[in-house]
Amino acid sequence: GRRVLAFGTTDDLDRERPRAHGLVLLAERLRPEARSTVDWFRAQGVELKVLSGDRPETAASIARDAGIDGPTIDASTLPVDAAELRGVALAHSVFGRISPEDKRRVVEALRGAGRYVAMVGDGVNDVPALKAARLAIAQGTGTQMARTVADVVLVRGEFAAVPAMVAEGRKILRNVQRVAKLFVTKSAFAAFLVLS
Repeated sequence: GRRVLAFGTTDDLDRERPRAHGLVLLAERLRPEARSTVDWFRAQGVELKVLSGDRPETAASIARDAGIDGPTIDASTLPVDAAELRGVALAHSVFGRISPEDKRRVVEALRGAGRYVAMVGDGVNDVPALKAARLAIAQGTGTQMARTVADVVLVRGEFAAVPAMVAEGRKILRNVQRVAKLFVTKSAFAAFLVLS
C-alpha cells in the first residue's frame, strides 16, 4: 500500500538477476486535520470517494489513513456502459489507476445517479472532472488551469476550511429562507388587505 523505489545494479554476466542495494519506502504525510475533516463530512452524511492515478493498493492505503474505508477498484477496468459504470461508481469508494477521462466519467455517473457532486482537485488531470462536477474546488497550490475552472479556490490549500465554508453557506441559506418567508407573508397580508 506504499510507493516503493528499489536501487540495484546488474552484473554484465547476469542481467536477468539484478542485485538490490536498497529499498526506499515513500509514504504520504497527511495533514493533521485531514482525519477530523473526513469525520465531519461523514457526520454530515457526505459520501467521500478517492479518484487517484496511483495503484489501487496505494490509493486505498492513503484513503484508509485519512479515514475513508470502502471497496477499492482498479479504474483501468471500468465498464464502458453508462448504467454499469453508475453501479460501479456507487459501489466503490476508492478508484486507483484512474485516467483524467475516467475521473470525468465517474463524476458524470454519480451525477446521473442523482448525487450532488463536489470535486476537489489540483492538477491538470483533474480539470475534466472539475468541469463535470456541480461544485469544483481547487487547491490554491494547484495548477493555474485547475484554479481557473474551479468554482471555489482554497487559497492556502487547506481542505479543513471547507466545513467552515459549508457552515457559512448554510447560515446564508437560512437567512435567505427567513427573508423569503417574511416577503411571502407580507405579500399575502397585502393581498388580503387589497381584497378586503
